[in-house]
Amino acid sequence: MTIDRKEPKHTPDKPIYKAGAFRGRCNNKNGKHIDWKNTKPQQVLELRKDEKSNALTTSNKDNLVVDLKWRRLSPLEFERLQNIPDNYTNCVSDTKRCKLIANGWTVEVIKHIFKNIKKEKLNVLSLFDGISCGQIALDQLGFDIENYYASEIDEHAIQVTQENYPKTIQVGDIRNLTANEFKDINLIIFGSPCQSLSFMGKQLAFDDPRGRLFFEAVRLVKAIRPKYFLAENVQMRDECLEVFTRELSNCYEREDVDAQFLNIFGDVIFDPILIDSSLVSAQSRKRWYWTNIPKIKQPKDQYIYLEQILQKY
Repeated sequence: MTIDRKEPKHTPDKPIYKAGAFRGRCNNKNGKHIDWKNTKPQQVLELRKDEKSNALTTSNKDNLVVDLKWRRLSPLEFERLQNIPDNYTNCVSDTKRCKLIANGWTVEVIKHIFKNIKKEKLNVLSLFDGISCGQIALDQLGFDIENYYASEIDEHAIQVTQENYPKTIQVGDIRNLTANEFKDINLIIFGSPCQSLSFMGKQLAFDDPRGRLFFEAVRLVKAIRPKYFLAENVQMRDECLEVFTRELSNCYEREDVDAQFLNIFGDVIFDPILIDSSLVSAQSRKRWYWTNIPKIKQPKDQYIYLEQILQKY
């Protein structure tokens, strides 16, 4: 899909379309929030004040668009909000499409980061690969990918990947992988499961088995020590953020990294970078990124709004 990236004639305070979500709220007669403990929550339609969508989730009630009436965002609109090619996921059901896309990456953000990798032949290990959004980014940037290994266990995600990139080498569950299998890897990418870290969940963090899968990724990064790595995850509590930063920083020695990744004591530190997908898409989606790819800056605002990616009915 080609998007006109010029600013629309209408102003952000007078949008044509608005994104919304149904939220469980406890309000009094005046519309103010009251104590959850003594009141049954009501589902309330809440609209955004800008021209972006909410961050896509796997729950249909979070992904709505409102004109004269509300409707759910379509799978094609999900793809466009994540900068994924139109109908990339149409080999699975619409319900599966939306869930897989919501769990994926915003492709233009990943392209923005990968642009700083020197053009060379790549052997990639993608952990928690999902629908291979990282591979889309590399492909669109024109990288020569010798081998792309994907660790994924969701059969529908694998189906989408193999439909679009049949040369992808599926290697299965991350817990069963050993570094000896991947000696020539020069790029590892991953976004470990976020359910236990997100403020939207119970925040069990590393007490949740899904949260502990992050350490499986660290195990492989530390053992393989590829030339480049990229890790991504949601906004989380400060103590969890510190764990991510410490564990990833400990994967490398000072002689392995660019000088920008050394602190004043000469220790390796990969400080996280917070990037909002709204700069390169019509979706408000803030995510943390850790990488040893040098000179990563914030993307320039492309002025893409919800109206521009919607299907016309």
